[in-house]
Amino acid sequence: MKIAMKPIGYVSHDAKEIPRNWKVSDLEGDLIMDGTYQDRILGIGAGQEIFVLFHFHKSPEFSEKFMRIKPPIHDR
Repeated sequence: MKIAMKPIGYVSHDAKEIPRNWKVSDLEGDLIMDGTYQDRILGIGAGQEIFVLFHFHKSPEFSEKFMRIKPPIHDR
């Protein structure tokens, strides 16, 4: 199965470094949407929380060396 995503916007911010986890950050930015989708976001107000699916397009390929939290080792 192949899942493909088509970008409909991007996030803009002034940060020089991005935190590893949103739970420990107060970093804010702007979600810039393609104008084609304006009618689909009617009713979303400033400050309202929404879920955004995203892709880290500038991140390196996955490698276990980048994992900060290691999965538990289970006895077999």
